[in-house]
Amino acid sequence: MSATLAPVKDPVTTKAAAAMLDVSRSAVLKAIKKRRLPAEPFGRDYQIEREEVERYRQERKLTGPRKRRPIPFAYPMAGDIATGKRIADRPPSPNPAPGEAEAP
Repeated sequence: MSATLAPVKDPVTTKAAAAMLDVSRSAVLKAIKKRRLPAEPFGRDYQIEREEVERYRQERKLTGPRKRRPIPFAYPMAGDIATGKRIADRPPSPNPAPGEAEAP
């Protein structure tokens, strides 16, 4: 005996949900896998209720985007090698490396 899945009321595909959330399709699949976004399997894809997509969007707004940490020091870039500039010729970084003394 197989379990019968309830039909999704207002179905949205993962691709459409990704467009609604302004994220990639893989991000939607990851949210489904982590059970943050409920969905029903539909062939090789999933069907998601439009209400759940809206709920998930509101939930994401509350948490906000992740903040990136600044790079603590400058890495040499390909242009620096080509132009002959040295890191020492650059202006000092506003974020000194840990343990690095600030210039007076």
